[in-house]
Amino acid sequence: MNLSFTKMMVLDEELVENESLTVYLRSYLKVNFIERMVKIKFQNFIPNHVVFTSYQFGNAIWNLENGIVEANSWESEEQLIEKSTLTKHFPSSFENTSVSKEYALKKIIPDTMSASLDLKFTESLLELIVHNKIQNQSNWDHLIKNYRLLSNEFINNL
Repeated sequence: MNLSFTKMMVLDEELVENESLTVYLRSYLKVNFIERMVKIKFQNFIPNHVVFTSYQFGNAIWNLENGIVEANSWESEEQLIEKSTLTKHFPSSFENTSVSKEYALKKIIPDTMSASLDLKFTESLLELIVHNKIQNQSNWDHLIKNYRLLSNEFINNL
């Protein structure tokens, strides 16, 4: 999909492999430049792996077994200069700084979810991530179908 400056996350990709579904919700600052993203892997239509990416704050990874297993913030210019003056001009992309679970819960995840098109979807995902509240398969199926519809409407009105 060739989207730019959506401000809101749209469901713009779905992959099915080995009986699992992966959905991508993304907002764009310009074509092929993601501002926020939520990648959700479903097993039997229950989320078992979620990646949150915020252009401003970093990324966080959650899984069903262990909760938030990784969180990183983007490196500041000062941190890059500390490593070497060369990294200021040629930063190594994807070399992030580890941050706490609390940072992920207070900064990364809320910023990412602030661009959601569907409050009910957001509430359900946050209940899962924060409170480990697992909802049934039919509820997630309904939430994804609804998000798909909202995304199509949103894209058509851009």
